[in-house]
Amino acid sequence: MKKRYIPFLFIIMLGFLVGWSTSTKAAEVNSLKSGYYTIYPKNNSSLQVGTRDFSLINPDPDLQKFEFFYLPDQQAYLINDQFAEENAFWNGDYDFSENLQWAEFIPIGKTPDPNRLWTTESLGNGKYIIHNKKDSSLVWSLTNYYATLNTRVNLEKIHTSSDPLRDGQIFILTMNK
Repeated sequence: MKKRYIPFLFIIMLGFLVGWSTSTKAAEVNSLKSGYYTIYPKNNSSLQVGTRDFSLINPDPDLQKFEFFYLPDQQAYLINDQFAEENAFWNGDYDFSENLQWAEFIPIGKTPDPNRLWTTESLGNGKYIIHNKKDSSLVWSLTNYYATLNTRVNLEKIHTSSDPLRDGQIFILTMNK
């Protein structure tokens, strides 16, 4: 009778060990609260992303805020300019040159195009990767990965976590009060 239970116990223990060993901290998706945020590149937090054309600018504490507005039915955010006049959107282009743009604001209640929807992947300590909802492999990324004044943010394919170029795809989001 004992021999019948040994394989069963072995399978249970193996399942537990596999589950325990793979339970590394998973990134939180869409954990950001709706609100106004200043966005800084991880690799140069002395600059911020400007709302005019998604270029890096000198910090402006009163302006240049992005509104992240969570839509539970879409499980994604609309990212608006500070004055809710425009939504950030992917223009559908894969050439990675100025493919992150502004489009006329979508009124509340109207279903937005997935090109205008965004998900956030939290890496901890206020650091995020911002994914496009329509093609989640596309993320906000610094052009040429250099965080210098006037560098533009575009959408590019996400790099692996071991790729040093991934730093250009990580942003610090600071909620404004």
